[in-house]
Amino acid sequence: MADLGCLGIKYALAAPEMTETDLKRILAELGAQHDLIECNPAFALKLLDGAFEYAKELGFQPDPDYFAAKQIFGSDLDHDSVADQEIDYGLNGKPFFVAGPYDDAETIVNRLTRKLGPDGFNFIVPAFDDDIEMDLDDPDYDEDLV
Repeated sequence: MADLGCLGIKYALAAPEMTETDLKRILAELGAQHDLIECNPAFALKLLDGAFEYAKELGFQPDPDYFAAKQIFGSDLDHDSVADQEIDYGLNGKPFFVAGPYDDAETIVNRLTRKLGPDGFNFIVPAFDDDIEMDLDDPDYDEDLV
């Protein structure tokens, strides 16, 4: 699972023993919850590597299984076929964080604020989360968070 807005590679599955039947089952489950788009494997790898690099610049690390999981693409891809295809990360030129159910939104927003300033990114967090206390007027407000 790649977040092109900010966090990069949020989830990767490295299972070399996965069969084609396993893969079809996983894709069916994902397809029931999300709109899946079929694409060229070289483009998929370019998209994933770009999301990884974008998130890394912002201070976010990928799922630890990312490096093993990307081996599924092999080394025989025609990278030249997608060299001119542009992929935009973030939204409107800025990182865009959409808090998911398992994200530590406070830590992520604090990190982005320290890195980019309060106006350097956009975000959406659940309005009903009373535990999140952020003072975006003070970019140095929680220096202990990494």
